[in-house]
Amino acid sequence: MSQNLIAALNTFYAPTADAKSREQADKYLREFQKEDEAWQVCLEVLQPNEHSTEAKLFCAQTLRSKIVFDLHQVPADQLLSLKENLVSLFEQYKDGPKLIRTQLAIALANFSLQVLQWQGVLPEMVQRFNNSPAALLQFLKVLPEELSDMKRTFLSDEEYQKRTDELLQENAKSVLELLLQYSKSQDPTVRELVFYCINSWLGELDVVEIINSPLLDIIFNATGDDATFEPAVDCICSLVRETRDVHEFEDSIAKLHERVLKLRPKIHAEHDDPEVLRGLTRLFSEAAESWHVTIARNPDTFRALVETVCECAAFDDDLDVVQYTFYFWYNLKQLLVLEPYQHAREVFRDIYAKLIDIMIAHLHYPMDGFADKNEEDKFRTFRHDMGDVLKDCCVVIGASEALAKPFKQIVDLVEAGRNGQNVPWQKIEAPLFSMRSMGKEVSPEESVILPRLMQLLVSLPEHEKIRYAATLVLGRYTAWTANNPQFLQDELNYITAGFSYSLTVQTAAAQALMHFCHDCGPLLADYTEQLHTFYTTVGPQLDLDSLYEITDGLAHVVDTLPQDKIYASLESFCDPTFASLANLAKQPSSEETCTAVADQIEVVKIFLELIRADYNDPQNPLARYVLKTWPVVTELLSKHGKSSIVAERITKYIKFVCLRACGPSLKPILGEIANLLVVAFENTQYGCFLWTSGEVLRVFGPEECEADTREASWEFAQRQISTAFAFISQREQQGLDFSDISDLIEDLFRLLQDTLLYFPYRLITSSFLEPIVQVILMTLQRLEHLEPLIACLHFSRDLFSFGFESPSSSATSGPIPPDVRSTIVQTVASQGQNLTTAIIIGLIHSFPGDCATDASGLLLAIFQLANKEAAVTWIAHTLDQLPAGSVAQKEREKLLQNATTAFGSGDYKRVRVLVRDFAAWYSRRNVTRRTRLKLSGPNFVFRS
Repeated sequence: MSQNLIAALNTFYAPTADAKSREQADKYLREFQKEDEAWQVCLEVLQPNEHSTEAKLFCAQTLRSKIVFDLHQVPADQLLSLKENLVSLFEQYKDGPKLIRTQLAIALANFSLQVLQWQGVLPEMVQRFNNSPAALLQFLKVLPEELSDMKRTFLSDEEYQKRTDELLQENAKSVLELLLQYSKSQDPTVRELVFYCINSWLGELDVVEIINSPLLDIIFNATGDDATFEPAVDCICSLVRETRDVHEFEDSIAKLHERVLKLRPKIHAEHDDPEVLRGLTRLFSEAAESWHVTIARNPDTFRALVETVCECAAFDDDLDVVQYTFYFWYNLKQLLVLEPYQHAREVFRDIYAKLIDIMIAHLHYPMDGFADKNEEDKFRTFRHDMGDVLKDCCVVIGASEALAKPFKQIVDLVEAGRNGQNVPWQKIEAPLFSMRSMGKEVSPEESVILPRLMQLLVSLPEHEKIRYAATLVLGRYTAWTANNPQFLQDELNYITAGFSYSLTVQTAAAQALMHFCHDCGPLLADYTEQLHTFYTTVGPQLDLDSLYEITDGLAHVVDTLPQDKIYASLESFCDPTFASLANLAKQPSSEETCTAVADQIEVVKIFLELIRADYNDPQNPLARYVLKTWPVVTELLSKHGKSSIVAERITKYIKFVCLRACGPSLKPILGEIANLLVVAFENTQYGCFLWTSGEVLRVFGPEECEADTREASWEFAQRQISTAFAFISQREQQGLDFSDISDLIEDLFRLLQDTLLYFPYRLITSSFLEPIVQVILMTLQRLEHLEPLIACLHFSRDLFSFGFESPSSSATSGPIPPDVRSTIVQTVASQGQNLTTAIIIGLIHSFPGDCATDASGLLLAIFQLANKEAAVTWIAHTLDQLPAGSVAQKEREKLLQNATTAFGSGDYKRVRVLVRDFAAWYSRRNVTRRTRLKLSGPNFVFRS
């Protein structure tokens, strides 16, 4: 096999190999890594021979992988023999190549965790490699890192804790002495590894002991050497993070603070070296962030550190570096706003004020544009992050003082432009953006800057970028305008004028107008006719998103009108759209027509769902208008309902406007709505009709509704569920792919959930229960999409909860009838094996990670309702269905024994954890790592 391996590797790495040959070689190499024989072949290839470095690296990586995932393939009596082979190989490669040495170090670290009979691991490694410090330090570095994840092993919690204590905690003191010894080495590679080891072992070492040892001087001195600067900075950052508990580490913080500040002159001394500046910024930011509590308590002592972070934030060569400082400004601000820290607030006020100027300088768009779209997108994202920093500054120094800075910049720039100077738009746009960013932290009562700013904004020099930014600023301060209506007309004129500009400005204007309508609705009530004229003339020319935003805003204005005027306004604003829809209902169905219908239905939905309705008012203007226009909706669905986009938009209209906004007020057409949904679903099998059907039950299903209304709701639910089951059954008979209807399955479970909420006993004792369980199993076994699985799991957990004394969710009061509980228990008894297998296999293979909690929760409920012996049998039978050899007999017996013990003590939650952890471990070892399992092969013997 080694010859085949080398041939495959040669093909894979050959620059002249064609794509097909390389693909075949890659497939062979992946399969090779799964085989039992791979152990011996890798050991042979790694011996001193003529094989290439690439081949040896591949074999070292394979050994590492097999130790993590396939150690169960090795007979127990050969484990220590394998250990000798690994240690010998590590010794062979102690001087490199480094990549191979690293892979072998990782392999040994994982081996030491899993093979409990290997005792005295560290003393043995120190003895054998004391004269090879690079190799020993490499092993020490990876050991804590590899031991940090117990879920990659099948050790119990107790075994894992005991083993990590043996390997790490019990050796921490001797490791520290060893690191101190090696830190004096003149070899920069060794000293670099010492720093990385300190990082790895900090969780086990006593940080105070390190700070009080000669190691501290060695670490800080290493920042003056280019070869060790980066690992030394990493090490200092780790030490700083360990002292975040400022109560416990006051003395240590004082020592570190003194040493950190001594590095401040390097900022300017190394200003031409971006990597050094990056490292220093990270170091100072880490220190300030970790100590922000003690900084706020001792502002005079730590002011120099805060100034240093501000200096770092001012560098503009690499904006990624500036971001290191952001979280510190936020953390410190969170304390400075509190009463006990008012002195600190005054101490740091000028720094936060300076930070505003720094952020505005960074906000400027580059004068020569961007190299590509990615660079521009990155800059836009960065601007919003800087906007958050500006909010922090605004809170600390006060809104008026914060706004005064960009305001003065704009005034000076406008004046310079008037005096004939060339003022690029970037200069004005940046402070405008800053004022928009700070808007959230500015009180609507601010009276110093905003009155002057509003006068300035509507008279800025005309430029598309400036108008865009100014429009968005106006939109941000609409709550202030609501308190200062004297500015409303000028601002409104400025915004509406923006609709004659480019699409970008129109988008900003639409957004600003929406905010104006939200916050200034009562003030705009007198402008309804003007707004209507604007809506009918400008609206048809806008892009859809802008039209939707304006519609949303105008609906808020109409909603503020007296009840006796709302109906006329609805007719004024919405009749033209419904007239257009009525015309479209008469046209032949086409893609263009259906798109127009969908877009216009969305417009009236947005408008009408925002009008507040009084269910008890017989003259409810919204319900009256919906009833008036209902024939148009039914005609549209009849003519164009085969279009999925039309069906989805109309069902949203029915759900959010007719049912949710109007509610019981639409009882006169309840029968029509129900029949419409039933017929449409029978004709199309679109899941959206089931999705909307659930809202019918929420409105007309509660117990307080009249008996005949509830009965009609139950019959409606039965028809929808029956149609769905018939459709699924038909597809099964035709052999069609179940995953193609995942959206419908999700909507079906949502409807079932609503039915279970309002008619639980009738649903459980009906003939639907058996097909419901079958669809649950089909979903768990065949679907991998998150949404239908979550809907299935949520419904299933609620369904099986009716086997207990009280359900997890029900709108029905009183105790659960015995026959209902008995039906659920009997269902678990008959389907428990299938459900257990489906859930465990799903956790292993196909469920998204977000399903794990609900899936294991469902399993817990099933086990609690089952016979304990049967539950253990279900788990055992599921394990038997896994590929042969993928679970060692020892692991199988361990899981079943632990489960049996937990069942015996009634600790069902322990069983849940055991099964979920087993599934996660199995998936990592056998599924995530490989495309398929193939774990058979002859026994073999390791040659020492």
